[in-house]
Amino acid sequence: MKPALRKPVLSEHWEQRNLFLWVSRLDHPAKNLMFAIPNMGKRHVSFAVKMRDEGLKSGIPDMFMAYPAGGWHGLFIELKSLVGRARPEQLEWLAALQEHGYRAELCKGAEAAKVVIRDYLNLREPPCH
Repeated sequence: MKPALRKPVLSEHWEQRNLFLWVSRLDHPAKNLMFAIPNMGKRHVSFAVKMRDEGLKSGIPDMFMAYPAGGWHGLFIELKSLVGRARPEQLEWLAALQEHGYRAELCKGAEAAKVVIRDYLNLREPPCH
């Protein structure tokens, strides 16, 4: 008997790419106010020092929707692949942002992030195909 084939897990990059493609199709003004925060990855030491000097901070969530809704100032999302795990400093940032009036969520995969965005924007029906 052949072993069951497992569906490949998309990388965090592909999950985020798919999420932003979906957001770009929303029929809502918030779609133009969501952006990525390039705060990850390995860098050459001199570039990492330069970025730190310019304000880069470890653990900042991956993306921000600068659209107030539901009593929140905006929405931060830390996106992980389906098998990814948050680092302690990422969880600390999410908690601190929530304490200061932002909705801040850890999402495993683009589908989970879509649910959060629909809820945040009070979109009850899937807004696009």
